[in-house]
Amino acid sequence: MLEIVKTTPQSDVQAEAFNAAERAAAAFSLTDAGNARRLVSQHGAELRWVSQFGNWYIWNGIRWQPDVDGEIMRRAKATARSIFLEAGQPGLSKQEALDLARHAVTTESLRSLKAMVELSKSELLESDL
Repeated sequence: MLEIVKTTPQSDVQAEAFNAAERAAAAFSLTDAGNARRLVSQHGAELRWVSQFGNWYIWNGIRWQPDVDGEIMRRAKATARSIFLEAGQPGLSKQEALDLARHAVTTESLRSLKAMVELSKSELLESDL
């Protein structure tokens, strides 16, 4: 069996990744690939795709566990909701904020959520464990 307990994400790393995501919000394209980058930026420290098993693994604070209850999709939905926060950032033009808000609504669709998760797999491979 593949050993999945090699790295331990730290809350500092998560916080830093989220802050980096906030600072770079304008750099995320309003596409499925941009959404995948958002997911990786916000949750990547606790997610891994293990292609050998065809499953996502989630860090539970102690070890990596297979996603058996849809945690990856909950993380994708949280990422989609975070785009609304991007739209409210100071310094954006009205049009930029409107574009982000529209994109946030579109991103909450099943098709977009599935695309976000699928495109994230290549960024979060088990070789990073």
